[in-house]
Amino acid sequence: MGVPSRMKALHDIANGIVGTRYQVGGATLEGADCWGVVMMALGQAGLDLPAWNTGTEDLGPRASVTISRHAKRALIDGTVAPIERPEPGAIVVCRDASDNSPHVAVLVDSEWVLHGTAPSARCERLSAFQERYRDLSFVRWMGRRYG
Repeated sequence: MGVPSRMKALHDIANGIVGTRYQVGGATLEGADCWGVVMMALGQAGLDLPAWNTGTEDLGPRASVTISRHAKRALIDGTVAPIERPEPGAIVVCRDASDNSPHVAVLVDSEWVLHGTAPSARCERLSAFQERYRDLSFVRWMGRRYG
């Protein structure tokens, strides 16, 4: 039966982003943080995500609050919706197990996630990702669609 076109497209998109260097607040192939990688991947897949820039000069406790505030607003606005069964293109919201910092990634398929982390963006097996990140939840972007 072949690979569904959406999964193939996400694989192709992920392959084009892998290796992008980590840059706080970035959202281009020249440099991107975790949200920037999600924005690029889902943007190329036809979803228009907001530029929630957490790349401020103070990346202490405020970074966590900023992501949480945006996530809460998005849930209230109905632009993201929790999903029980993860699917390709789902946004993975989690926390780094080592320092409790917030992190996001995009699910490429049932086994792989794409995320921006130092030193560069990479695809990682979901099982390995789950060892380094905790409190994983999956959401679907419900905002404006284009393309």
